[in-house]
Amino acid sequence: VTARSVREHGYRVNTVLIGDSARLPVDAAAALQNWREDDGSILSAIPADGHWDLIIDGLFGIGLERDLDGEYLELVKQVNRMETPVLSLDIPSGLDSETGQPFRAAVQADYTLTFIGLKPGLFTAYGPDCCGEIYLDTLGLSHDLLPPAKGHLIGADEVSRYLKPRHRNSHKGML
Repeated sequence: VTARSVREHGYRVNTVLIGDSARLPVDAAAALQNWREDDGSILSAIPADGHWDLIIDGLFGIGLERDLDGEYLELVKQVNRMETPVLSLDIPSGLDSETGQPFRAAVQADYTLTFIGLKPGLFTAYGPDCCGEIYLDTLGLSHDLLPPAKGHLIGADEVSRYLKPRHRNSHKGML
C-alpha cells in the first residue's frame, strides 16, 4: 500500500519481499496482488549496487513474537549498515512493541510512523535508540475508539513544573 502511494507521488520505488508470499495475511496478500497488477516489481533482496533516498521498513509489525534469524536477520543487519535514512512503519522491525527489547536485532530507524496509538516499546528499553523521531497517526479514529493507554509518557513540560533548571557544572549531590 505504501509503495503504491509513494509511486503515485512520482517517486521510483523498489520493493523487497522475502519469505513465502502464500503465507501473508489476507489484507497483505490483497495489497501485494494490487501492487503486481499495477506493474509493481518485487525483489528478493536489496540490490547491493543501488542508491536510495529512503528505506521504508515494513518487514514486521507489532505482532512479532520471536527472535529474527536467517534471511530476516540478515536483511535487518543490511538495512542497519546502509547509510540511508529509514522510516519504520508502526514499530522498527525486530523490536518488541510492548517491552522495547529487540528480538535478537532490530532496525535502527531515523523515523517511526506508528498507527492508532503509541506503543510502550517505542519509549522503553531499546525503543528510543531504535525509533528515531516518532510520529503518531490515529488513522482518523475518534479518541473513544482508541485503546486505553497502558502508561503515561512524561514530557519535558511536565517535568519542568517540579524540577528547576540546574547549572551545567553540577552533580546529584548539589542543591
